[in-house]
Amino acid sequence: MTQAFLPQLIRSGGALVNNVSLMALAPLPLTPSYALSKAAAFNMTQSLRALLAGQGVSVHAVLTGPTDTEMTAGFEIPKATRESVAQAIFDGVDNGEEDIFPDPMSESIAESWRSGAVKGDGTRKRILRRPRSRLASDHEGDGAASTRRSR
Repeated sequence: MTQAFLPQLIRSGGALVNNVSLMALAPLPLTPSYALSKAAAFNMTQSLRALLAGQGVSVHAVLTGPTDTEMTAGFEIPKATRESVAQAIFDGVDNGEEDIFPDPMSESIAESWRSGAVKGDGTRKRILRRPRSRLASDHEGDGAASTRRSR
């Protein structure tokens, strides 16, 4: 679909909006195949964002939480209205948000995603890792030389 509309998107400086679902980031064990497909769609969206940025096309991922649709009928959980989600998506595109969290449930994790260790736009922040021990030879005066790291 992207390939089919890409020439028009480039000419118009348009926007590509993929509704990838909050399940891309926060899967539930009830629907692993659905979550997996949404994670793949989110990955594709991030890749397209990088590929198309230089061509004037903005690419947005919509990480929608539970919305009152036929798909969620029967689930007794809080749901956003379709109208409020649609308006939030338009607002997110207008505000230049790359990752749009258009409902209360998804908004509850938005800040932690936005300030996370690795961003989808290629900006890397320090990733916290398990501390590595210093090499024995780095210790002053111990006389030992070792390249083995403790775990």
